[in-house]
Amino acid sequence: MSEDKVVEALERSNGSAYVWELRDSTQLDDVELGRALWSLRSSGEVNIVDEGLGSGLLGYLASPMSWWAWLGLLGVALGVIAAELVPHSPPQLEFIKVVMGAPSLFYLPGLSLVRALYPEGKWKGVDEAAAAISLSLAVLPIIGITLITIGVRLTITSTLVSVDGFDAVMIMVAAKRRSSIELSRVRPSPRAAQA
Repeated sequence: MSEDKVVEALERSNGSAYVWELRDSTQLDDVELGRALWSLRSSGEVNIVDEGLGSGLLGYLASPMSWWAWLGLLGVALGVIAAELVPHSPPQLEFIKVVMGAPSLFYLPGLSLVRALYPEGKWKGVDEAAAAISLSLAVLPIIGITLITIGVRLTITSTLVSVDGFDAVMIMVAAKRRSSIELSRVRPSPRAAQA
């Protein structure tokens, strides 16, 4: 049944579509779509070609599927601004540092790690948010212990900058891993077209 939806979507798209276009047009979740594509590929009905929009990380970042990465990088930027600019503000504006830095500390490290570990989108919605918060709380002590071990004094600035560096690296790793999945093009195989 899922295979039929994929074949119909390919026919509607003139015989070639990106994986993300198939996901949108078939309304299948990532797991169902993956199974259908694997089945169609195993039976020789489709070919899956890795030829992205410019291919690779840059092609993925230029595509509409990378909205989450750009939002994460905006969070990293806000965290750096909170670490570097807000410490020089009056004490009455201390809440700005908390508002700008909290997502960077308690959500982004885990989200970027979840997206890097599971690029196929295994977790969605509340499950992904819960895993992101849990992993963030697990990563923060590791980053703190690392800073102490290398002799860096723990301050709000050193913590936010190191966590934001971790976030930025993991967002790029996750985007690179997702690019190979999202930017693959699906085409009917020549054998299936002859039949």
